[in-house]
Amino acid sequence: MSTEPIMMEASPTDEELFLRYQARGDLESFGQLYDRYGPALFRFLRRFLGDRAAAEDLTQHAFLRIHEARASFDAQRSFRTWAFTIARRLALNWLDRERRAAKPSVHNEASDPAPSPERMTIVRREVEQLRRAFAKLPREDVEVVLLAKYEGLSHQQIGEIVGCSADAAKMRLHRALKRLAEQLPNVAKRSTG
Repeated sequence: MSTEPIMMEASPTDEELFLRYQARGDLESFGQLYDRYGPALFRFLRRFLGDRAAAEDLTQHAFLRIHEARASFDAQRSFRTWAFTIARRLALNWLDRERRAAKPSVHNEASDPAPSPERMTIVRREVEQLRRAFAKLPREDVEVVLLAKYEGLSHQQIGEIVGCSADAAKMRLHRALKRLAEQLPNVAKRSTG
């Protein structure tokens, strides 16, 4: 019986996968990136826009843009931040078009699975409180909170996505969370008490 350790092949990094796609048109590598980032981009877009259908469309458009801009990808940059930057730009453009059209965005919570009617009532009330609080915040605050708290991105990554330094992103996040807490006093009391 051999006592040599079994070596597991490490998964390629996002950047390695994208470089394979960029250089050779490796669709399997692109598919792996889609599997890794499609759900995260969708979650970010859905929360940012409050519109499931728009988030689905923009997730697809983000990957189309990634494909179209593949020649300009800088291998020194994080694929993750590049993908979120593209998704953010698409979301901002969508919001601008919606504002100009004065068509309100509607989120259909009924399509989300619910464990029980009682729990769903509580969740809907909390979601509505959060939605109202986010609606009172500047768009810039909403995006940094979503990127940090829901997507787990670092200050450095957020800075790259929104076009500022890591320190500026940290300050923006701190101010945004403070403003959000002011809008949600009951939530703030529960989390500190």
